[in-house]
Amino acid sequence: MRSHIGAIAYREWRTRVRKRSFILGLILLPLLGIGGVVGMALVVRESSVNHEVLVVDHDGLITVDHQGQWVPHCPSCFLEREGLDYRFTREMPVDSVWLAQGFTAVVEFDSDVVQNQSGHLWYESAPGMELARWLERDLGLALEHLRVLETTDLNWPGYRALRFDLNLSTRDIKTGTGGVEIRSVIGFAFSIFLFMFIAVHGTTLMRSVLEEKTSRVVEVLLAVVRPVDLMWGKLIGVAAVALTQFLAWSLLSMTGMALFRSLFNAGTFTEGLPAADLTTLMAENELTRVLLEINWPLMVIATFVYFIGGYVLYGGLYAAAGAASENETEANQFVVPLLMPLLFSYMAGSFAIGNPDLPLGAWLSWIPFTSPVSMLIRVATGVHWTELIGSMALLWLTAWLMIKLAGRIYQVGLLHRGKKPSYRELFKWLRGNG
Repeated sequence: MRSHIGAIAYREWRTRVRKRSFILGLILLPLLGIGGVVGMALVVRESSVNHEVLVVDHDGLITVDHQGQWVPHCPSCFLEREGLDYRFTREMPVDSVWLAQGFTAVVEFDSDVVQNQSGHLWYESAPGMELARWLERDLGLALEHLRVLETTDLNWPGYRALRFDLNLSTRDIKTGTGGVEIRSVIGFAFSIFLFMFIAVHGTTLMRSVLEEKTSRVVEVLLAVVRPVDLMWGKLIGVAAVALTQFLAWSLLSMTGMALFRSLFNAGTFTEGLPAADLTTLMAENELTRVLLEINWPLMVIATFVYFIGGYVLYGGLYAAAGAASENETEANQFVVPLLMPLLFSYMAGSFAIGNPDLPLGAWLSWIPFTSPVSMLIRVATGVHWTELIGSMALLWLTAWLMIKLAGRIYQVGLLHRGKKPSYRELFKWLRGNG
């Protein structure tokens, strides 16, 4: 009988992987993923471009004349940053002049800025969020220096000594890492990927069963194959298609990223800029540093294990739904009810991005019908290995039990003709009284 299961599985796999849509999707998705990472890396790299900023202080609020040059009253307000230089003036030059002088941006304000707390930032190319934050911080501090000297009896060093700027660096005591929000987003992205994989391939399995039933091909197959072997063959065949996609995407993505890294380090994408190592560059940025800290092998292994368990769990139900239906309209009525647990865990996951340690997320990561989606968020943020192993074991045990129950419906439903079976009849089939 194992030879029958293998033959059926191979037939399912070969039929689907030879389709043009499968091959096209196999190539496009890794390209889109690599494109996203490449775009992020280039954005990070672009942030290291040198910026020359001209500050136009019309009314001399923060500048003073020193040997024929305008300099800030408070030099300490303008921190020394790599890639950012300031120049000061009192008159706004025409655009062509400051562009010809090599300035990347111009900040302009007058005495009204004290009241409305607003100035103007002029640029030809968008300066980026990081540069805008630097400008707001430095110029805001310089204007704060002005107000302190004008409205209080404190001197600037005394005032600064009273201020206390607190920076909280988040660290998990279990993992010793931070960036929990970014980790949650990445875990949620893996959850979406797994949700789509289970839904798409589960629906594919259901339609495959339904097609063979309505075309009466199944009657020929059942003459030489047991119903349970036919169901296992189809389950394994469609799972092999999914694993082919998974492995191909992983290999293509790793190859593409290795190629991009070598080209980036060689300066191919950063012509005219100082050479930089991609890993070092990512480690210097708060956002991309988290990507280096994530346990990617564990994420991939967990995704693989939860996909197999989740697919077997839901795949058996989809196969039973296809066998119990007479047409696609009837079969589609089962799709949403079967996906409701995954949909619920998907929605709960979107709330868990801001607070991944919500009790609801922990509960859902233990319930077999929701753990394939919910647990991946916790894996990204850090979960104890005992919880991970326990959740996986419970999922696989439940999948084994559900495939046993679904097989009973599948066995009777394949040869059932006529009216749509009622829930009472389905319950009888589950008891083996079909």
